Amino acid sequence: HFGPSRVQSSPPLGQPSQTEDAPTARAPCVRMGGCAGANVSESVAVAFPPGPTVYLTSTGFVTETQWTRFIQVMLHRRGVLKMEDCLRNVSRKFLVEKYQDELRQFRVLYINDASYHRPMEKIIPSRTGDGKVGQNGNFGRGPGTEFWWDQGVEDLMGVPRENIKMIQLFEKPWLFNRPGRDGNYDPSQPNVAELDPADEEAYFKALKLTKDAYDALKEAEPKVGAGQAGGSLPGCPASGLSCADEL
Repeated sequence: HFGPSRVQSSPPLGQPSQTEDAPTARAPCVRMGGCAGANVSESVAVAFPPGPTVYLTSTGFVTETQWTRFIQVMLHRRGVLKMEDCLRNVSRKFLVEKYQDELRQFRVLYINDASYHRPMEKIIPSRTGDGKVGQNGNFGRGPGTEFWWDQGVEDLMGVPRENIKMIQLFEKPWLFNRPGRDGNYDPSQPNVAELDPADEEAYFKALKLTKDAYDALKEAEPKVGAGQAGGSLPGCPASGLSCADEL
């Protein structure tokens, strides 16, 4: 929270938030002039960060309060959030419906390197469902699914899937033409004419060593030392370096 004037609980998705009185703070929404419209009491208005913002979360946004706040901040940064929509009791659904034309213009870059080494047999079921993110208490789109940012901003903000680019820095989408992999990264075709095919082959060979090492360490009986320098276990480069240094 950035200087809130009320303390707000975070109920599950689909349930209304509740607030209780807390010490009053001036709402930057009012003093920064980023919202247009009639005056709103500062005691019920949200506050906005003055610059670029980083959200640290291990599970994504899993409450209506979190999504509403995030949408307000994004719309405020675009300079389109009306003063009357700076309130704490505004709902996510209301914002998505009212600002749908703006939200459909959003461009989202989803850097998904955290999933590179995960087995595909676990990724696919965690993304597969016929519902919406957060529906019926699920984290993702159905029972047993997980929260994925591309699905979250599509289902809960109305950002079109074609405006969401999922990449992995490991795959270097600015350099290599890649076919894409479900739940990992979207296809890329930078068509770099100066690229030496031998360099590309060497890079992905080194990258595979990190996957081999990860898989070996995740076995029922972990192969301790996999990927380490000077070893002979899976993921250990012939150069004598560790797989990380080789990459």
